[in-house]
Amino acid sequence: KHLIHTFPKPSVGATINALFMFGKSTVPVTLYNCAKDPYILDTIRFMQTIGFNITYGEDKIELHGYQKTSNPTVQHTVIDDTIEALTYIIYSGINLNANSTSSYTIGPFTIGYLGKTYALLQSIGIELLESKTKNYYYIYRTSTLKPFNITTGYYPDIYTDIQPFLCLLALYIDSSTVTNSSITEIIWNDRFKYIEELNKLGCMITSIKNCITIPALHTTNTPSFADLTFTCPDLRGGMAVYLLMRKYNILHTPLNKDYIDRGYTDYENNINIILHNDSTSLY
Repeated sequence: KHLIHTFPKPSVGATINALFMFGKSTVPVTLYNCAKDPYILDTIRFMQTIGFNITYGEDKIELHGYQKTSNPTVQHTVIDDTIEALTYIIYSGINLNANSTSSYTIGPFTIGYLGKTYALLQSIGIELLESKTKNYYYIYRTSTLKPFNITTGYYPDIYTDIQPFLCLLALYIDSSTVTNSSITEIIWNDRFKYIEELNKLGCMITSIKNCITIPALHTTNTPSFADLTFTCPDLRGGMAVYLLMRKYNILHTPLNKDYIDRGYTDYENNINIILHNDSTSLY
């Protein structure tokens, strides 16, 4: 017997769940259309270390059972959170002055795990500069942030999880240009719930089906925002709302903030470091 399964779409969660579910199968298992994110490879490396027979290829993952390891001690370092790193990289680009470098570093993370997102950020005007500490980077912002039009995709394409932060970045594109930015979401439905919250701050983001258009933000008068109520619709969208609130010194707590708490640690401190450009390191 041979169990074969093809995922309807590459999903990190579904792929990892399948690895756990079928890892001890007594018959060979082949998985197609799997996610290829760094988290998948990290999970496979860990499972191999503790005795699972797994092979990974460009088009499939094969599982051939489990043999208990004789080594009572297994050491494995979980890879750094790429989405968390990109959250702070993008927020840094928003808050830095033109032609300036952050006093702080962000890390550790592996720059190669950013996929095509890093090339996108470079084209917009945000660079990473290596520090003396391995896998820690300073952020450099060029003089003019350029508009962009992107479509989310499966890794190594633009992560769907970072499109709320790219939406924030689009708000701070050089307002002298008449070109708006746009984001098209093809991975999941209902990923633009956060724009209703951002628009409370004077943004004029519009949505048509699976695409949002983002003009530069011209709001400068913030006192009237103090009494507004904000809601976190999900983890990433909620964090985008929270970041923009803090940029405008709106200090009260949004509803459903627990979404953020389950995905980020010490984020209030990291936000303050970015806003004040302190000489230290984030996470």
